[in-house]
Amino acid sequence: MKDTTKSHDHKGKEYTASLSTFGLIVLWACVILLLIVGLGGLYGFFYYILHPNEKDAMDLVFVFAFVVLFMGLSAYALIRNIYGSNKKDYRYRFYEDKIVEMYFDEKEITKEIVSKNINYVLIGNITKKITVAVGRRVRNTYKYGFLIVIKHHNKYLTREVYKQVELDTWMDFLRNNEIPIHITEYDLRTAYDLHNRFPNEIKFEQVDDSILLEDTTKHLEMKWDKFTHTLFYWNSEEFDEMLRQYHTERDKKIQLYAWIGFIVFGLIIGWYMVFAHSENIDYWDQEATIALHVGISTMIVLYMSILRFIAKFRLLILSYFVFTIAITISIAISGVFFGLTAEVLWLPWEINFTSLLIAWLPAFIIARIIRYLGS
Repeated sequence: MKDTTKSHDHKGKEYTASLSTFGLIVLWACVILLLIVGLGGLYGFFYYILHPNEKDAMDLVFVFAFVVLFMGLSAYALIRNIYGSNKKDYRYRFYEDKIVEMYFDEKEITKEIVSKNINYVLIGNITKKITVAVGRRVRNTYKYGFLIVIKHHNKYLTREVYKQVELDTWMDFLRNNEIPIHITEYDLRTAYDLHNRFPNEIKFEQVDDSILLEDTTKHLEMKWDKFTHTLFYWNSEEFDEMLRQYHTERDKKIQLYAWIGFIVFGLIIGWYMVFAHSENIDYWDQEATIALHVGISTMIVLYMSILRFIAKFRLLILSYFVFTIAITISIAISGVFFGLTAEVLWLPWEINFTSLLIAWLPAFIIARIIRYLGS
């Protein structure tokens, strides 16, 4: 089959993050170094706990180790995201009667869309919100383009197009194969985002204002970027239910991770409380350890509050009990080895209640404000 558009071997990315191989090697080296230093700090801390000759400085080592480990794990999450983005490269090529897509995810995956199997084509507006510097100010602007939706075998191929030459190539292919083209004035951004979350669940044929392009005198041309959004979004009654389902499932995962963090951290803190008590050390007098206790728990609250779509005040109360009970269980288990008094059992309830009032609650309020402003 003759390749009719050799010059239009379009390359793109579903995701824009990208790094060279050298850049990934450097980042991985930094992650490994941070993890080694963090684990080394924890090893040093627990070694001196068991050999308490120089334990006065160990609170600082403990704090340093946790900070370094947190940085290492955060960097790992970032690299994993970037590396995953690099593997999502795709390329599509137009032939006389088909489109060939080549994905690169672990291995090369090739898909063909033959023109005779195309059931429906819709082209609508799509916008991308970006932040730009204007003089000394930072402003939001909207990049205008087109979303091409092709239905084939009850599946949808969707492509964002922001260059006129790429749009013209799509139009030539569709017209040369005599495929009817429907157009809409709606902004399909909401539908497109939901389509990515729920593949093939959005029925693009139901766009209520779509008409055949051949019945109009309209010529599709790219619009200039603007500081304002001037289009109407296409919304359907099904969208709200899909969003609720998506946010509910996502919130459950975020809450689970937050509570796992509270439980793991609580088990460590509970063990240290018992050890400090066995050495006649007042936990309240250890400023670095208290700072670590309040700081790490507050970071977990921030994570939970910012990322959850719906976060109510009752989650703070539930988190208080999850964290405190985890510490109490750890105290009860550790007390078998170090000895236990009622004073130690009450200690986590007092410290966590103080943390709730002076740190968690303000952090929760600030996080929800940030979430509201960013939505």
